[in-house]
Amino acid sequence: MRRKLNFKNIISIGLAVLVLFGAVGAVASFATNDSRTIGFNAFEIGSLLEVDGQYVEDKTAIFTKEAFECQGFKVKPEFDSDVTYQIFWYNEDELYLDCTDKTTLKSAQFVGSTPELAKYARIVIYPSQLDEDGKQIKDFKVSIFDIPRIVNNLNITVDKEQNYDDYNLLDNLVVYQESMGTKNEVLLNNKNIMFENTSSENGLNLSLNDVVLSNMEGRNVIKLYCSDYSIYKVILPEGKSIDFYFYSSDGTVLGYQNYTSEGEILVELPSSSSEIVTIIKTSSIGEIVIRPYMTR
Repeated sequence: MRRKLNFKNIISIGLAVLVLFGAVGAVASFATNDSRTIGFNAFEIGSLLEVDGQYVEDKTAIFTKEAFECQGFKVKPEFDSDVTYQIFWYNEDELYLDCTDKTTLKSAQFVGSTPELAKYARIVIYPSQLDEDGKQIKDFKVSIFDIPRIVNNLNITVDKEQNYDDYNLLDNLVVYQESMGTKNEVLLNNKNIMFENTSSENGLNLSLNDVVLSNMEGRNVIKLYCSDYSIYKVILPEGKSIDFYFYSSDGTVLGYQNYTSEGEILVELPSSSSEIVTIIKTSSIGEIVIRPYMTR
């Protein structure tokens, strides 16, 4: 005997199927989404100082108290909005690098690349202080209950997979043989140069305006044009040593430092109004890490 399907049962089954497909679609959408959102729960009342990126009390703004990994950072308006925002960048150890100018969402959105050394970011949002008639609100202050509404003015996202590259300058070497002589010269990032296993017999001149470095024989020498950076991080293996010679662009000697202790070393470059060139001498290149750590 055949059972008759009740009309209500048919509708119920249909709705169940739609719900099922909707759930599958939501899961599929989530699975293909390659970004994550910085939501309102990450924000508190306050602001950050442009000079050092540190907290300052401010009842008229909200900010992300904790720095977040910022690869693929994007800020887009959810709708026509008057809120203004500012991005603060920090390096691998959350030391302050720089910040953007204040940007009003109506005029621009941030979809640019993060700065070279930035691993973390924080964002400050300044909500509109004008009422519906365009007049300044007297004694304007943000309440904790305003935070969700303010943050909902914009969509803040970062890549779901964070791939910050603690790159070693020495990983980017491209070796080529000089047409005359026996020494090897190595290019770093198309500008910086390394001279391998130097010898006085090669007539190698490491000078800046004929200021010649001595005592380089049998060593590896790296010539870095490093005016963009104030500090390098060096990871030195046990039993190795490294020497840093600092020059200005006119050949003036600015300083010298020698390191022999294994582990992480922060090498601070001299301050100078002109381009700084650093010449590094070491007996071993393979295990040493040299990477930019702080910008000027």
